[in-house]
Amino acid sequence: LLFCTLALNQLIRSFAPVAVAIASYFIEGKSYSYPKQLTLGILVLGILLGVSASPDFELVGFLLCAASVVGATFQIVLTGYFVGGQKVTLHVFDIFLYTALPSIILLLPLAYTSGDHVEMYKAWEKLGTATIAVLLLSGGFIAFFYNIITILLIKFTSSVYYSVAGGFKVCLVI
Repeated sequence: LLFCTLALNQLIRSFAPVAVAIASYFIEGKSYSYPKQLTLGILVLGILLGVSASPDFELVGFLLCAASVVGATFQIVLTGYFVGGQKVTLHVFDIFLYTALPSIILLLPLAYTSGDHVEMYKAWEKLGTATIAVLLLSGGFIAFFYNIITILLIKFTSSVYYSVAGGFKVCLVI
């Protein structure tokens, strides 16, 4: 959100169902009816109109948000592919473990370069070890079960359904 307003960020991220539908077509081999394709086309048109008319558009913010959509798309579609009974079938915890390590490897250096370790040290001094431990364990517990529920939702429905449901979730939160 440093390079992009929240409204523009959400507008760009609303492209996720389209990206998931395209990726699931190529990766999972799913096909969609003409009415669904028309609906996705109308969504794309609306997003293009909204982004092009946005007075706070910045290329860097747009590219970062678009990269986030692409990354989330591949995670959702590949999760659906591997838990959906394909040639290589992975269980829910397999998906969880295989995605955790690359996320840690990618995000720890970014957290360090952004200065999060300094803020963490300040919070540790201010709040104490016990409070920080409770906050970290609580956050980890919530994140763990959120990921398990996400993977199960993709497994028992579909990657596109999860993407659309995620959009409704954001609407309810906002």
